[in-house]
Amino acid sequence: MIGSDWMSDISVTRHALEFQRGDASAAQQLWVFLQQRLVRLAQQEVDRRSTRSFDAEDVAITSFDSLCTAIQEGRYDIASRDELWRLLAVVTVNKVRRMARDENRLCRGGAFRRKSDEVLGTLATPQPDPEAALVMQEECQALLAMLPTKELRLLALLKVEGFTNEEVAEQLGCTRRAIQRRLVLIREAWAAEVL
Repeated sequence: MIGSDWMSDISVTRHALEFQRGDASAAQQLWVFLQQRLVRLAQQEVDRRSTRSFDAEDVAITSFDSLCTAIQEGRYDIASRDELWRLLAVVTVNKVRRMARDENRLCRGGAFRRKSDEVLGTLATPQPDPEAALVMQEECQALLAMLPTKELRLLALLKVEGFTNEEVAEQLGCTRRAIQRRLVLIREAWAAEVL
């Protein structure tokens, strides 16, 4: 857990507050203080999940980067070094969980599905015949009409056009998590109709 050197080091809190105020160099100082503890925590989580496909140091770096990004975006307000560590620990544990989940998903056929999508994409003709294009357009309009709000229809169109969840969230002025929840609503609406 947190060692006594962590508790006695006032500069951790100072660097956290400086970074929160926009001093990017303070992040480097925070990394110096946090790196070993964070790598140990990440390694414990990786070991708990018995996965070897990713490195604990990589997890620690990406977790620290995610937290720094969130602080810069104003999503977190750090009041103390303990709060900073708790947030960083939660980010790290959740990151390992997601990575392990994604790895398990691949083991259950995710890689096969992606490969089959690539093959289907290469079989598609670049210029569909006009009748097929008309049928596809009507199907798309019918699917969009099933969505109850204008916002969900816009979200669906943006995703079809290839925008990431982050880009859609920025365009719609909401969080990435809100976009993910709305995508679940869209999938449920369409799944009910298709089945």
